[in-house]
Amino acid sequence: MALLQLHILTAYLSNHLVTGFTTAASFHVLASQLPKLISVKIQSHMGFFKLGYITYDLFKEIPTLNWMATLISIVSITFLMIGKYFINPEMIMNFKVPVPFELILVITTTLLSHFFNFHDDYGVSIVSTIPTGIPSPKLPDFSSFFVILPKAIPIAVVIFGVTLSVLKLFAKKHDYKVNPAQDLRAIACIHIFCSFFSCHPGSGSLSRSAVASQLGSKSQIAGITSASVVLIVLLWAGPFLYDLPRCVLASIIFVALQSMFVQVKELPKLWKTSKIDFKSK
Repeated sequence: MALLQLHILTAYLSNHLVTGFTTAASFHVLASQLPKLISVKIQSHMGFFKLGYITYDLFKEIPTLNWMATLISIVSITFLMIGKYFINPEMIMNFKVPVPFELILVITTTLLSHFFNFHDDYGVSIVSTIPTGIPSPKLPDFSSFFVILPKAIPIAVVIFGVTLSVLKLFAKKHDYKVNPAQDLRAIACIHIFCSFFSCHPGSGSLSRSAVASQLGSKSQIAGITSASVVLIVLLWAGPFLYDLPRCVLASIIFVALQSMFVQVKELPKLWKTSKIDFKSK
């Protein structure tokens, strides 16, 4: 795709289309996190009306919710909301640096979960064992190349479309320019490198990008720092996160997604401006 200069297809990704796509994707991300907030198990769904089925199953399973996980989620969301809307605006205005409430929350809840035994005594779902180490690099197996190729093409198109949509969304929010050709080449290089380690296909993530945006990340240093922390966890620090409640991670994503849902407010304006743009969103 990079060699064929297919980044020109992004010209058809209008801002309104990207906004509509990312807003709709936010609902799907939210639906995947809601069961974790109250620690209930629901059936996996695919295809049309997926959100409707998930919502129905979620309400059906409410009587089985874990009260401790629900309480942790409520406290976590409240803590993050206070930090996001009341404390960090003042911190950024006065000191130019936000308080890392998400990191504070993760460390605090992990320690509380460990010492008060949330998992065994209250049935709270935790991260549990994180395998450490990375596989040794090896040449990819090309014997199945032509079998995999028909499936790889649509995956590559979706990865590029999702990544560019997320990229254009936050570029608009933080007022910087994007270069689709550069990003397509970057995606290609990443997948070529990862193919030597048997990694799954990577893509831009709406939920993680929303968290990074909420934290005030504005340069590649944030990505390098995040990747370094993940590498440290994979190589060494994984066991320290054993007792981290899953509902805490869901709470962080839940708060970060709020800025995505605000985009729905643009619909009345689009209706008055252009019916075509309104329908595309």
